[in-house]
Amino acid sequence: MSMGQYIKGLRRKYVIGTVRERLLARVEVQPNGCWWWTGYRMPCGYGRMMVEGRKHALVHRVSYQLFKGPIPDNLQIDHVCHSPKGPNACPGGDTCPHRRCVNPDHLEPVTRKVNTSLERSSTRLEPMRDGYRAAYTPKEVCPQGHAFTEENTLVSCGRRLCRICRRLKTRERRARLKAALAAPGATQ
Repeated sequence: MSMGQYIKGLRRKYVIGTVRERLLARVEVQPNGCWWWTGYRMPCGYGRMMVEGRKHALVHRVSYQLFKGPIPDNLQIDHVCHSPKGPNACPGGDTCPHRRCVNPDHLEPVTRKVNTSLERSSTRLEPMRDGYRAAYTPKEVCPQGHAFTEENTLVSCGRRLCRICRRLKTRERRARLKAALAAPGATQ
């Protein structure tokens, strides 16, 4: 596929062109119809690309917006090609190959509850140190005991994070940094 232009002399293939051209230049069509993203993928398995200059975006969301239209407010994009049973079955989690899929026909907007519901994921398993556990097991509190409410929950790479714990860790890190810089003999 020769969409976009490649910058010669660089080790990586940097594609110049519209967002659509850059997205399609990094797609590999699979026999099952999935469009696998061959560009950068985050550790959680989702593809990421640069849009609007310096802004990073999840590629499956960009694909949906380019080919289907805007994502409705308060909805997430779900990979309908992911199935816990059948020929496309996989255990889910960070190694799920379906997170690479950017085919707009395999993407649909759903609520967070539907996207992470036990009915959809009870047979998907994520590896743990001591075996496997069901993906997206709903927990009401974080490990420190803070409630997972709408206001206190941040979702990143498909994981729920406690905003209170995150805020406390940031304060502690900043305090340690400030103390280290204030110590005698510290260079700035």
